[in-house]
Amino acid sequence: MDSGRIREKMKTPTNICHVVRFTDNTAYLYFLGCGWKCKACLRLMGWDNHIPPGDIKSLNKNYPDKTKLKLTIGDAVKILKDNNAKKLYLGGYEPTADPNIEKILKVLKDNGFLVKVVTNGEFLNERIMESVDEVTLSIKALDDEIHRAYTGVSNRGTLKNFERFHNSEKLEVESIFIPGLVECEEILKIAAHIANYNKNLRYRLDRFYSCNGYKRSATEEEVECCLKKVMEILPNAYTFKFKKGRSDYARCLYPKLLKKVLSKKRLD
Repeated sequence: MDSGRIREKMKTPTNICHVVRFTDNTAYLYFLGCGWKCKACLRLMGWDNHIPPGDIKSLNKNYPDKTKLKLTIGDAVKILKDNNAKKLYLGGYEPTADPNIEKILKVLKDNGFLVKVVTNGEFLNERIMESVDEVTLSIKALDDEIHRAYTGVSNRGTLKNFERFHNSEKLEVESIFIPGLVECEEILKIAAHIANYNKNLRYRLDRFYSCNGYKRSATEEEVECCLKKVMEILPNAYTFKFKKGRSDYARCLYPKLLKKVLSKKRLD
């Protein structure tokens, strides 16, 4: 490809509005845009919840309109390379809803990044699957009524695309234990559905954290108890365990923070 076409590709607009880097040089790219209305989406908190509270305060104060923060893919690549990022997680609201997602993925891969997409699965297709290293597909609920109660939409597209790609080595599936809505009975139904297609798939059970007063947070004990049952169906199931206290804050790479309100705990 000639240099002119490369420069033109780097001008491709994206829905990326926020970039953070973790201590292991992984980076998370947050996309705006999603047709779902999940009642407790973590994005409703405003910014990545792994950055220090002081940084979140600064971002809320200085950037009330995230739509004005959208990067070109070239700007995003520069930020990532300048900060030595190696592996990228594409998430936020819904990265696959970005109209230029296939161009974005190609540029990221051409620049040597490992790329993982975190998605609700509704718009997943062969070209996206071919362009990434890993995909986490979220099945919120197997019961369509429960799914609609939480997201406002049917789970039909998600389940259809799970069925299309269930044999891909790139795929893992994720669900969230939500007290009073998606509890262990529903989680076990999801696990059984997955096992009907591929019992060796990696399956992550996430713990729900209350947002904007919606439901209560799940406890570690609830998730661990359910996980033991899930593992009888899906042996490669797991969950994240978080340390008490925070000494591992991520660093906000974009948008720019004002130094006078930076948290002292933020990683350099």
